[in-house]
Amino acid sequence: MPYQYTTPKGEKKWKGQVVKDGRRVVQTFKTKAKAVEWEVLTKKLMDDGEEPFTENRERQRIRTGYSLGEWATDYLDYFREHGREATYKEKQAVFRHFFKTFDKDMPVRSLTKKDVLRYMTVQHKIRTGNAVNKDVRKNLKAAFNWAIRYGVIDPMPNPFEVDRLPEERHDRYVPPEADFWKVYQVVTGPADRLLLLAYIYTGARRTELFTLRWVDVDFAGSRIRLWTNKRKGAREYDWIEMRETLFNSLLAHKQESRSEWVFPNPKTGLPYTDRKKWLAERCAEAKVRPFGFHAIRHLTASILASNGVPVIAIQEILRHRNSRTTERYLHNRFDMRSALKVLEGGKPQEEPSKNPPTQTVGTYPLRVLSKT
Repeated sequence: MPYQYTTPKGEKKWKGQVVKDGRRVVQTFKTKAKAVEWEVLTKKLMDDGEEPFTENRERQRIRTGYSLGEWATDYLDYFREHGREATYKEKQAVFRHFFKTFDKDMPVRSLTKKDVLRYMTVQHKIRTGNAVNKDVRKNLKAAFNWAIRYGVIDPMPNPFEVDRLPEERHDRYVPPEADFWKVYQVVTGPADRLLLLAYIYTGARRTELFTLRWVDVDFAGSRIRLWTNKRKGAREYDWIEMRETLFNSLLAHKQESRSEWVFPNPKTGLPYTDRKKWLAERCAEAKVRPFGFHAIRHLTASILASNGVPVIAIQEILRHRNSRTTERYLHNRFDMRSALKVLEGGKPQEEPSKNPPTQTVGTYPLRVLSKT
């Protein structure tokens, strides 16, 4: 199956590929139709035991020992075209770590689970178990499954399907609500102030608002459509209701906007990919402990919980599939004393004696409960 990728020069090309008996033949084309036509012809020739034919033999790559370096390059080329920029950079970093241990010329089929476990052990000495597990069990495992799914390599057991390392769980820092509003007050740009409002009033994920378009804002229905890649399968969306403050602010912002994006980078006209530094600078300006955009999502959940909103409602607002995920966002921000008062709502069946007998232990009185 051919797939499209972007060359370092920014050109869009198609790669045709045929795999048979561990041998992989790859050819680049300008159009998908040409790539499909070549794949059909090449597969027939290889099935008949003949050499594959191509119009441009000098550019054809015949590989009997498909290497780890080639696998990484092909996967990143594909992901650059089909993934998000931030995720693409994450996967680049994963392979940089990986190739500090493994030779790029090493054949893919020679990689074993034992090799992967040894790699994880080495990495765990300099990085957290959380980071190593994410690299191996999420990114590298997915990259290998991609290679099998698209016929880049013949089906084989995934060597990255291994047990996870012990993880060190730390509580995420969630700012007090007052600190959020201190930061909001020091932000001067109206679009940036609105961005912060949108985060706390919707509980959106960082990229969901970075990539928000005006077609996703339904003023007639007072709702916003948030797209997510967090779930398995195709990209999905949910509608979030807009309350009055956010509705009015977005409507005023719409009158001034000349972009298809709601919160574009004014320098490029395109969505932001990362604004950690900007938010950290605003926190420093407001003289509060630094926090990130995702911490605002946690803060939204905690505010809802502390005001008695049921977990099932918070789950729907945050758009989690599993309530256990939602519970990790609440951070025990509720008044336990008030909650326990519920248990005192009823009266005991038998009133205690006004003058219960007491005994003394040392100088401290000890109340004795009457036996029933």
